[in-house]
Order: sequence, then C-alpha cells, then structure tokens
Amino acid sequence: MRLLLLFVSAAALTAPLAAQPISQLPYSPSLDTTSMDLTAKPCEDFARYACGNWNKSNPIPKDQASWDVYSKLTYDNERFLWGLLEEAAKPSSDRTAAQQKVGDFYHACMDEGAVEKAGLQPIRRKLDAIQSIQSLADLSRVVIAGHMDGSGKGPCSASPPIRTSRTRRALSPSPDAVNSGCRTGITTQDRCEIGRDPRPLRRAHETRLRPAGRDGRDAAAHAGEVMAIETELAQSMLTRVEMRDPHKLFHKLSRKEFAALTPALDWDGFFSAAGLGGVAVVNVTEPAFYQALERQLHAHPIGDWQSFLRWNLIRDASPYLSSPFVNSNFEFYNKYLRGVRSSGRAGGAASAGWTAI
Repeated sequence: MRLLLLFVSAAALTAPLAAQPISQLPYSPSLDTTSMDLTAKPCEDFARYACGNWNKSNPIPKDQASWDVYSKLTYDNERFLWGLLEEAAKPSSDRTAAQQKVGDFYHACMDEGAVEKAGLQPIRRKLDAIQSIQSLADLSRVVIAGHMDGSGKGPCSASPPIRTSRTRRALSPSPDAVNSGCRTGITTQDRCEIGRDPRPLRRAHETRLRPAGRDGRDAAAHAGEVMAIETELAQSMLTRVEMRDPHKLFHKLSRKEFAALTPALDWDGFFSAAGLGGVAVVNVTEPAFYQALERQLHAHPIGDWQSFLRWNLIRDASPYLSSPFVNSNFEFYNKYLRGVRSSGRAGGAASAGWTAI
C-alpha cells in the first residue's frame, strides 16, 4: 500500500499539466525513421540527424526541466498505470478483492479536499515530538523514532537520522571496496554547489515555514538557524571533485569507532531500529562530517535543532501536504533550481540532492 501511495504521489507530481490517464500504451517502433531529420548531415550533426524531428515534435513541457525519449516513456507508463488505478477505483461487482483494495486506496489518496483541509495534521504528531525535545538524549531518541516511523526502509538500507537539505546520504550493506568478498555498512554524503548567493535558499526556508503558521519575522529567524547548521555541516564535507578520489572515500571503522565520531547520538539504537544490527564494520566515506555534526550538536542550543528538525520534516512531507506546501516546494526545487517555467501541484517532487551546498 505504501508503494502505491508513493507511486500515486510521484505520478501526480511529475506528469505534465494537461496529463490524462490512458488505457493502453502508445506504440513506438524500435526504429522510427520519421523521428530522424534527414536534411541534416550525419557526419556534421548526428544528434539532429537521428532525433531532430522527434525533438521538434516533443518540446519540453512547461512543468519539466528536461525532456527526452526516456522521460516520455516514464510519463506514458505513469499515465497507463494511472488509467489502471482509475478503472480499479470504479465500484463494480466484478472487481477482484485485490482490485477493490487497490482501487479504494487510490480513491482515498485522490481526496484533495481532505488534504487541503488537513494542513499540517498528517505530521502533527512528529512536530509535537520535536517540540518536546529538551536535551541531546531526547533529540537522539526523537530523530531515530521519527526516521524509522513510516520511512519505508527495510533491513537493507536506511538514511542516517540527521539529514540536511544540502546532502543525500545512505547507510546500507555493500561489498567492501578493497575486499569484494566481504560486506560492510557504508555511509555516504553528497555535497553539490547551487551558487554562492545564499538568499534564494534562505527565502525557500522561510517560505516553507510560513505555511506552518510562522509570521515573517519568526520564519526568518528559524530559517537563519537552519541555514547556519546546514552551512556548517556542508563545509565539513568533500567537494564533488574531491569525491572522485576513491581513496578519500574509504575509511573502514568498527561500529564502536563509528559511534565515537558522534557519541551524542545513539548509533546502536539506530542500527538496531534500522534492521542493521548485524553490521559490524562501517565504511564511513566522510568521517569529518560526523565529527562536525558532534561539534554542532553541542554548539547550537536545542531550540536551533528543533528548528532544523522541524524544517526538514516539513520539507520531506511538502509534496504530500496542502497546496501552500506543495507550491513552496515547487517554487524552489523545480522553478529556481531547475528552471521549470510553470508552477503548481503538477510540478514535481523535490529531491534533497538538488539543494546540496
């Protein structure tokens, strides 16, 4: 069911504005000569020769940053699956039990009126848990519980509990980079630049907080706290160029050694909750990040970390909440970062990796 919900959300958010469900996939021949531009000379411009007419017939949709045959294939598949879900949602005496279950669940997901009315209610319990944090021990407990609650992660991989909008990271069993016969846990970070001007990112932070009931001054203050933590953590990370050196990404540590990098967090509890209790050795791609995290956990007051966790929770949930959250999500991640021209609920879900600094 969770997989269906994620598909419904993704399909609704990535499809062009005029999208409609379809009952069968359009036929595309393996070699479509009408897509070629035979007026182009292949030795001078092979791309135009091979795909010129296809490009002319398939301009980039206004709610997309790019478009190619694979994007269109994904789009057509989503429309086809959309049609199957629409059909399954229609009451009928000849629906199978599986069709009825899928159809009813899909129909419930499409109740946008209820979504608009709910506002922040779907994440209210997690917001209250963040508000209750009074110590680093509370913070560790809340982020582990909140991360595992509904994360959809199985025993194979999980994201570490402290996440930022500027990084994407994962923790998962993986072959050892030196000895492929062994498996280790691996933690990764990814920092990418979005420009030297921090103002658009600050405005995005403020815009995300305002629908949560914070006035301009309050939102600006909390956005500043989030920005400070994220910037300090990002500065500890390797650049994209540095990450091309595999030797800089290989730091095998025991679980005890890894936990010692950030003792303020209950890593044993996290590994256990993530179903990774059997992982004994971890390749920490960037130990400096976890050391910086430990310093920042002590350098910032609990209120700053509450702002940080609150903002990240809202950011992650925004594609599934009411229009103010969806639109603010789209304005930054798609319109500003990716250059998409149109806006609205059909714009596309955000990916944390886009905003990394």
